[in-house]
Amino acid sequence: MEAGGVQLVKTVAWYDNEYGFVTQLIRVLEKFAR
Repeated sequence: MEAGGVQLVKTVAWYDNEYGFVTQLIRVLEKFAR
């Protein structure tokens, strides 16, 4: 795998983590909003 591919995988993994965190945060906020 070339360096560009590795960077892409790292970037995708980071976005996946961020998305999961944001989704969880929204769920928690929705619980508090009720």
